[in-house]
Amino acid sequence: MEDGRIGVRQFFAVLALLAVAIFFYSRPSAVPAVPPRAASTTAGHSATVAPIARRPIPSSAETARTAPSTNLVDRLQEIRARFRALAAEDPALALRMAKGIADETERKAALDTILDAWKHGDVAEAADRSGQTGQQLVNNIGIVLAQSDPALAVVWANELADAAGRTTILEIAAVRLLKSDPTAAMALGQQIADNDRANFYQGIFSTWAAYDTQAALDAAAALADAALRDAALQTIQSVAPVGIGAALGLDNGYPVVTQLMPGAAADLSGQLAVGDHIIAVGQGNGEFESVQGMSMQEIVGAVRGPPGSVVELAIIPADDPDSEPEYIVIQRGQILFQP
Repeated sequence: MEDGRIGVRQFFAVLALLAVAIFFYSRPSAVPAVPPRAASTTAGHSATVAPIARRPIPSSAETARTAPSTNLVDRLQEIRARFRALAAEDPALALRMAKGIADETERKAALDTILDAWKHGDVAEAADRSGQTGQQLVNNIGIVLAQSDPALAVVWANELADAAGRTTILEIAAVRLLKSDPTAAMALGQQIADNDRANFYQGIFSTWAAYDTQAALDAAAALADAALRDAALQTIQSVAPVGIGAALGLDNGYPVVTQLMPGAAADLSGQLAVGDHIIAVGQGNGEFESVQGMSMQEIVGAVRGPPGSVVELAIIPADDPDSEPEYIVIQRGQILFQP
């Protein structure tokens, strides 16, 4: 029995120990908070250790911006994307940046993109067909562009062209601007070097005089420089001369009237008709010189003269070719072509 009682006590003792173990095991452990790192002191001064900030990992877009691709295809795509936006926002800046690209392939990609953005991709194609490269190609693009979009061509000339190319582009642009904005066309002359300005105005006034002579005369008179003004007037009168407004041909060695300009001196006088033959010319002093066998240049020179002067003509009327010559007097005037 004694052995049995001892066994029972031991059994219950084991149970009690197990219960205590289970009790402590199931309680939540109280983990003390980790105290902040104590500040170390050296020679009486405290030094606080700052927490280390974690740097964010850059996005792929940021990486692309800071590290341009070394792959040519990717690089050209980046250039096209960049210059497509620039061309719309600031044409002059776009051209300036394109000019700064050292690699010719990349620079051409930038320029082609700019032209495409300006709806002038055909200009680049036309220039490419010229077979030119480098600065010659750049100048040629500006020249072709001036034919269709003179305003943009001016930007192109000022940003990309060399001195000779710039002058040519501005001259063409000015001529193209005459009908839409003659004031802007004339203003371009101020951007031309002094030694090239006379040629610039010669191109302007020779074109202008052919379709709006009076406007050209007014613009020439407004030029401040006397030499440029006189040269402009000569250019205008070489295209729209002072005369009687009769077109001439040659028939059996004599000049024959082929056309009368409406509103000009001969037409207004009512004394000359198409088909009339001119046999002699006088300069208002009653003396006539036969024009038989003269060159057309000599005949025209005899008929033309200063504004307000008179020319005398001995003619054989077209409606009476067997009659005696008739003598008529016509006052010369400025031929005026009208738009």
